[in-house]
Amino acid sequence: MGYPNVQKTQLIDGAAGSNTQTVNTDGQALVSTAHDAATPASGAIADASVKTTLVAAPGASLALGVTTLSLWQAGATQATVSIYDGDAVIARFPVTTEFGSGVDKDYTVPLLLTANTLLAVQTDAATALDWNVQTIEVAV
Repeated sequence: MGYPNVQKTQLIDGAAGSNTQTVNTDGQALVSTAHDAATPASGAIADASVKTTLVAAPGASLALGVTTLSLWQAGATQATVSIYDGDAVIARFPVTTEFGSGVDKDYTVPLLLTANTLLAVQTDAATALDWNVQTIEVAV
């Protein structure tokens, strides 16, 4: 996966491939996941000027870890896209009037959101967006 200083993936309990943690060379856990694979989600937003949830809050004692975030212009309006961790803006990206412009981010170490908060998007102007995100749930 490309984690910096990764030494190994350790089995915490259960069958291989579940309940694992990735540790660095100092033995510090970087990410603890319920499953090895990230969960993909995608969709289209007709009017992204309305705050739209991409991934629901995972529940108590869990946080979303974003591994991939892709947003593409599907309209014709230049806008700034705000990414939300619950109600807090954590990133902003421009989209131009060119169809397909946008952002494609792969996070080698997952972008960890606040515990039990959703991942959402909103633009500062009415435009359509297509999106794709992959997340893992991390115990916090």
